[in-house]
Amino acid sequence: MSHSLFTSIYMQQATNNQPNQSSQQDQESIQSEQQKVQSAQEATLPEQEARQSEQVTKKPEQETRQPEQEIPQARGFNDQQQEQPDYDALTPHQQNLQQHLPAKWLLISLMVAFSVIPGLENTSFSPSIGQLSNELQINIVALQAFFIFAMGIGQLVWGPLLDNWGRKPVTLVCASLGIIANIFFVHVQPGWQVYCFRMWQGFTFAGLGLVASVILKDIYPPRKFIIYNSWITLFYMFAPGLGPFWGGIITSFFGWRAIFYSLTIGLIAALSIYLLKVPETLAQKHKLNYNLSNTWHNYFTILKNPRAISLIAFTAGYSVCIFSFPVIVPSILIKQYQISPLVVGTCFLIPMLTTILGNRLNVYLMRRQWQPRQVWLHASLCQSGCIIFNIVITYFFLSPYTIIMCFAISYFFTGMLLANITSLYLMIFPQMLATANSLLTFARLVIPGCCVFSTALLPNHKGASVIYIDSLIATICTVGTLIYIYITRPYVAKRAQTITSK
Repeated sequence: MSHSLFTSIYMQQATNNQPNQSSQQDQESIQSEQQKVQSAQEATLPEQEARQSEQVTKKPEQETRQPEQEIPQARGFNDQQQEQPDYDALTPHQQNLQQHLPAKWLLISLMVAFSVIPGLENTSFSPSIGQLSNELQINIVALQAFFIFAMGIGQLVWGPLLDNWGRKPVTLVCASLGIIANIFFVHVQPGWQVYCFRMWQGFTFAGLGLVASVILKDIYPPRKFIIYNSWITLFYMFAPGLGPFWGGIITSFFGWRAIFYSLTIGLIAALSIYLLKVPETLAQKHKLNYNLSNTWHNYFTILKNPRAISLIAFTAGYSVCIFSFPVIVPSILIKQYQISPLVVGTCFLIPMLTTILGNRLNVYLMRRQWQPRQVWLHASLCQSGCIIFNIVITYFFLSPYTIIMCFAISYFFTGMLLANITSLYLMIFPQMLATANSLLTFARLVIPGCCVFSTALLPNHKGASVIYIDSLIATICTVGTLIYIYITRPYVAKRAQTITSK
């Protein structure tokens, strides 16, 4: 086509230099060449228009597919899109956040403080049950159960607000209400007011405990989230053991009211640093409109996802094994074994140490590119073997030291399990992270709280009943884990590098 154009132009120039006798013949030849060129161009027009139409139709399809990638829908067990997720990819929003964050140690310390303070609010005064019972005329187990129940209800309220207002406003509101609740609680009079203020504490500190993992998930990709969130999980596991130890020391020297004064001072300091140093981490595109219909719709969307339901059930089951230790065991050791509160608090250091070991092992495996599902599977299998050991030890050698040892073994594996299950669950709903996390936290607070309170009403047989019930729940969770992994078939390879996309 281009050759014919050049020849036509050349012929036009040549005709201008020739005599007039041959001009008519040359013009006729030029016209014939031009007609050939036009006919060739007309022949190619349908093909060009077809190509353009294909490109135009492909662009809307690509644009409509992008929201489906950003907002995953409820998926079944056999959905292959979640078989091989990318655990290391940063979103553009996360890349932008990296430039405005404080030092990593400061950020993690603040998130740990927000996570551990609600746990300490619940378990720190366990060794002071004698003082509280005599002075306020209350049931210590019922007081803790009210706190856990109110904390679970608060999750359902603060979670959607975190996705609507943002992380900073909810943190400010919850921390302020928690400070006021602590001040009122230390001046409360005996009677029903004690339970009312305790429920107020649980409701307000629910949002504070929820925000830590949500902020870290906003900032980091899944693998780094597991590594850094392991500190949150570590102190979440620490709170049941650290609370009685720390509270026992303070109660012995200053009385139980000093516990809440100390927590209030620490909360004020952490809140001030957070407001000054940490930016808002919620992406603008992930802000959800807060109204009752949308909130219930989001919760039903989560509950319709079979993967999410399974992971929530596993989390609630393993959390029973966590809460039964600080809620029931201190009363058994103090009343039935005649052990002083200070010694009880010291004994709680042993489960704390095993929690650290399990946490560090989980971080090591993550840095060795293990998948969260693999760590969950192997830890669950190892825990099933330890369950048999705990039952034999409890049946033949029951004592305060064997009770502590059984829970220490359980804590080693439970911390690893919860960290990876939580990460896998949050990866399903990146578009409503706080809402999904609130439902998960509600399940691991309310369900264990009801189970632990019911267990406390049963004959404890000097602590044997607690260990047997926890062993039964852990066994059910292990069997459920094997069924879940068999159905979803997530186990592809030992290392993430060896996985190839289909």
